[in-house]
This record gives sequence, structure tokens and C-alpha cells, in this order.
Amino acid sequence: MIRRREAHVVVDWGGSYDDEWELLRIAFTDRAMAEECAAKRSERVRLDDGLWDWGGSYVVTVPIIVEEDQ
Repeated sequence: MIRRREAHVVVDWGGSYDDEWELLRIAFTDRAMAEECAAKRSERVRLDDGLWDWGGSYVVTVPIIVEEDQ
């Protein structure tokens, strides 16, 4: 049986204009847990080394199609 599922991915971001970047960090099956993780990551000390220009974290929901045995 084919089923549709969702993964909630925590993404770090930063930079500006031509130097923008995003890094996928971790995925959850529960959106509340993903949002809690993103909030904690966003509260951490920003990277001020000039290289990363830390902006924060956010959650993206990604649809996944899986085949499951009955």
C-alpha cells in the first residue's frame, strides 16, 4: 500500500544576497518537535566569525510517498 507521509525538516540559514546559504540539519515526523528544535537552534549564540553570518533556523514540511507492507 502506498501512503503519503510528511517530514518536518529543520533548516539553518544565513548570509545575504549572493552569499545566502541554507543547511538541512535534522528531520522529524512531529511538527511540534521540529519547531521546538528550530526555536532552540535560533536562540543559540550567533556565529560572528564573518564567514557564516548566522540568520536562524526554520521548519520546512516535505511530503514523502512510502510503500508499506500490509
